[in-house]
Amino acid sequence: AGLLGLLDNRAGGVDFRDTTLTFSVEVMTDKLLWSPFEPSPLGGMGAAPCHMLLLNGPVNIGTLKAAIMVQVDEGPKVHLPLENCLTAGKVRDHVALLVGR
Repeated sequence: AGLLGLLDNRAGGVDFRDTTLTFSVEVMTDKLLWSPFEPSPLGGMGAAPCHMLLLNGPVNIGTLKAAIMVQVDEGPKVHLPLENCLTAGKVRDHVALLVGR
């Protein structure tokens, strides 16, 4: 099963430990991660006012994504999109990149 399956079976998250990196993960059931679209649909308009674009109807500038919160070695908490971290190995890889290990 994926990371969510592991987390559903334990209260308070899951601890993953290896010889170089210790981190904990918890599911944020009431919080989502804002992910703006790149490039922004509001960018590159030149001298045209933004309100003119908005008058044509709704403009989708991003999306909310399910996320996990990771805390590394008593350091700051980092939010990662769940779609990129469905297994413990992928979480470990993302965290290792963030902390430079």
